[in-house]
Amino acid sequence: MSARDIISVTTYVVYTSDAGEMATRLKLVMGARDAALNGHLAASTLVTVPALARPEWLMEISVLAARQPNS
Repeated sequence: MSARDIISVTTYVVYTSDAGEMATRLKLVMGARDAALNGHLAASTLVTVPALARPEWLMEISVLAARQPNS
């Protein structure tokens, strides 16, 4: 499979009350998503969360891809 098979991306970003830091995080996340998709259009959801499973994690990404059989 390739990025062309991605149909949905959900990104969870740890929220910070520092507006500048939050803007930087979101800009990095969205830039990386756009670069990875390279113009491919897929559903994309961004969710801010208070924490993730490990305190050192600042983001988690869930990607769903699908392809027709024999394609």
